[in-house]
Amino acid sequence: MLTQLYIQNIAVIEQASIDFEPGFTVLTGETGAGKSIIIDAIYAVLGERTSKELVRTGAEQASVSALFTDVSPQTQQVLRELDIPLEDDGSLLIRREIRPHGRSSCKLNNIPATVSMLRAVGGTLIDILGQHESYKLLSPEVHGTYIDSFAGAYGLLAEYRAAYTALRRIKGELDALESDEGQKSRRMDILRYQIEELEAAQLRVGEQAELTERRDEIRNSERIVRGVGEAVTLLQGDEDNGGAITAVSVAAGARLWRTRSSRRRAMHRRFQTSPSMSATPNTH
Repeated sequence: MLTQLYIQNIAVIEQASIDFEPGFTVLTGETGAGKSIIIDAIYAVLGERTSKELVRTGAEQASVSALFTDVSPQTQQVLRELDIPLEDDGSLLIRREIRPHGRSSCKLNNIPATVSMLRAVGGTLIDILGQHESYKLLSPEVHGTYIDSFAGAYGLLAEYRAAYTALRRIKGELDALESDEGQKSRRMDILRYQIEELEAAQLRVGEQAELTERRDEIRNSERIVRGVGEAVTLLQGDEDNGGAITAVSVAAGARLWRTRSSRRRAMHRRFQTSPSMSATPNTH
């Protein structure tokens, strides 16, 4: 049963704590007193859809906590399926925080949970029925629960669920063993194929280093060819520019021409200044 409900920053309620006693409880008040806000808070803690407008104006977040005691075997079964343990006293604490900007957070006995987990547990805790809300009475999913409850067959139901869980576990283990055999066979085929490939390759010691070196040569071949081509162009030139060989030839020719010109000028000077070569006047 719901023992305590704690509300903080929900709509106009800044903070409120309600303790419920066994038996019939009535919430009364005039219109706008906040009765529907309490129902909305219970809806939120049970995992139902909430609106961000539910957060009190100016508050960073809203929160609802609900404490349940003497939980039913059905609730305990759902908690076991979700790996959520009960408290030592057998109680269950559900808490949900709602933020106007960002995702809400949920906890079951201080263990992080999802909204769907809250909904799964909440469906076994409280039925909220309005004036025209009879969905569960017409839902086939819960008819079996009504029959089990009327027959008092929760003990048999627990035994059946335990046996069914054990059956599924054993079947899963059997499937895993059969799958392992198939995986082993496939693994052996792969290894056998790889061994045959290695034997056919006739590998030798040092071959990997040779292949690595050869691979590097092939990778660098394009760069080497491009470099040799650039060197040839620099030496021989192209259609637009002469190369280094042409430049050396031109420079050598220019130097030879300068040398010859210098020699001719020197010889000419010696010819002009030599006495034996000078012309003398004829007196006869």
